Amino acid sequence: MRYEVGALRKSALMLRVLAESEDALGVSELARRAGIAKNMAYRILMTLAELGWVQQEGDGGGFRLTLVPFRLFARPLERATLTTACHQPLRWLQRETGETAYVSVLDGLRAVNVQVIEGGRDIRVSGRVGSAFDLHCTAQGKVLLAAGGDDLLRRVEAAGLTRRTRATITAGKRLAQHLERVRQEGFAINDEEFAPGLVGCAAPIIDTRRTVVAAIGIFAATIAVDAERLRRTLAPLVRKAAEWTSLNLGAPGGDVDGVRP
Repeated sequence: MRYEVGALRKSALMLRVLAESEDALGVSELARRAGIAKNMAYRILMTLAELGWVQQEGDGGGFRLTLVPFRLFARPLERATLTTACHQPLRWLQRETGETAYVSVLDGLRAVNVQVIEGGRDIRVSGRVGSAFDLHCTAQGKVLLAAGGDDLLRRVEAAGLTRRTRATITAGKRLAQHLERVRQEGFAINDEEFAPGLVGCAAPIIDTRRTVVAAIGIFAATIAVDAERLRRTLAPLVRKAAEWTSLNLGAPGGDVDGVRP
């Protein structure tokens, strides 16, 4: 059974229209954009005005949102740390893939695990909290490096692109091209570039400012996951977990309920 309060839904639609508009809007235009009757739009506006949520520009002018709703809704965002934001998505990712799932942040020129849930397979890859990884040859590292821009890439190149395996990218130009693909696809793959027999996938977590603040991903052993399955089947799950976490942090992009499994 579906429970819905019609007036509340219409109020939410109007608030969204007001929040997305750069200009003050009249009752007729507000009603049109929200898809509701003009008399209902007027009643909702008067109620919001009494609460201090909207204000009218002069006599007969359009309506704008005040800062009241922003201050109110900013409170849970201030409490939404990365740890709490990734808690459910990380557990979901581990359950769906069966692999070790993690969240990593940038620390200098390394990617450091801040949350880890061990995989459930007999053969699994372990990654402890606090473990630090190269940026140029791990999935989480490449996600953070792709978001860091040219300055971070230059610093990583200057420190040396250590060859960990035969698959490690050690040429700066090739790495830059690879990172551009990471940005376009929205995820990064580690195909035995860090260690033989180890693959992984990671995607960026963004905050309210559209800034990449972390990477969420999985480690897997090649005996259990091949490159094709990693890209076609597991990468979409990693991206879903990243979007879910991002929305929990207040990132723009839609309704978190539409992302949750």
